[in-house]
Amino acid sequence: MNNTKNLLVRKPNWVGLLFILWISGISALSLISFDFEITPGVDLSFTDKIAHFTFHCISMLLGGFAVRDRFNSSVPFERRLTFMAVGLFLYGIAIEALQAILPTGRSAELLDVLSNTMGLVMGVLLIKLLFKNRQSKIPG
Repeated sequence: MNNTKNLLVRKPNWVGLLFILWISGISALSLISFDFEITPGVDLSFTDKIAHFTFHCISMLLGGFAVRDRFNSSVPFERRLTFMAVGLFLYGIAIEALQAILPTGRSAELLDVLSNTMGLVMGVLLIKLLFKNRQSKIPG
């Protein structure tokens, strides 16, 4: 009975909610068309790659903390982190594929996938660095 009560009164996962909102926002921004030029006459094509890197790094950080706090601790955190990274990698590819097939005026680019992947790797490294000094092993 006490275990059932604990399951029903589970602490909310605010990081998980923030992760879902973040991914939803990124998805919407990635699939809508922008018919205006933010800085007319200035070539800022590299900023798109920085944005991809940053968005996916933040996604990995939020996702990593969300799976650390929410899911069964019998699955090692390293494994949960790997699943999150692979899921976000596939998500990035799916967004690029949707940009290629939907009439949004957006285009799919291999360099975007590379920037996404570099952001994910940085996110994983930051998570590992954050927990390195707290314990000899990342909490499970």
